[in-house]
Amino acid sequence: MERISMIDHLQQISRANLANIQRFAGQFHNTSLKRGTRLGADRESLQSLCYLKKGLLHHYVTASKTSQHVPKNTVTIYQPNDFFINSFNHSQPTEDIEALQDSELFVLNVEKLNEVIGQHPELLFIYQDLIHHHHRQTLAHLRLLQNGTAVQKYRAIAERFGQRLYLIPNQYRASYIGISRKHLYRINLALIKSGHH
Repeated sequence: MERISMIDHLQQISRANLANIQRFAGQFHNTSLKRGTRLGADRESLQSLCYLKKGLLHHYVTASKTSQHVPKNTVTIYQPNDFFINSFNHSQPTEDIEALQDSELFVLNVEKLNEVIGQHPELLFIYQDLIHHHHRQTLAHLRLLQNGTAVQKYRAIAERFGQRLYLIPNQYRASYIGISRKHLYRINLALIKSGHH
């Protein structure tokens, strides 16, 4: 069953019973993104709840979409088993989610979500659990960015992503922890010399 990983993960997040979790998971539709393409380019993906099954997604903000050379400031990076809320709309034209590699995800847009909860009110509890989970992840990310040295932040993201860290381009790794690429290079060099890389 292609949704088995999402169901397993929902069971870790939500207090709901398995039957309701399976019903909730069944409302998502499968979407594939090729490397370099963006989520939210189609209206179906705007304002939706998403679960990343495979790949890596880069959530970023730019100063303008009129130029390809504007720096991308990394908000976060999603990896497999991450649930996230894509709440973009056309009044936020500078925010995007881009696939860093070929990715597969499940998407449930807000209209479908409202319709399903209207028909099955008990599924509202699963959605609430996911909202709390998303907020906890966001707060953990903010704490990471606000506390510790650049080396501590780098070690924290290395622990979070494991081997996937090396699939994230250096400029996005640097932006994620709020340092320059030159500073990141020095950290990498120091960690290699100390045998901790």
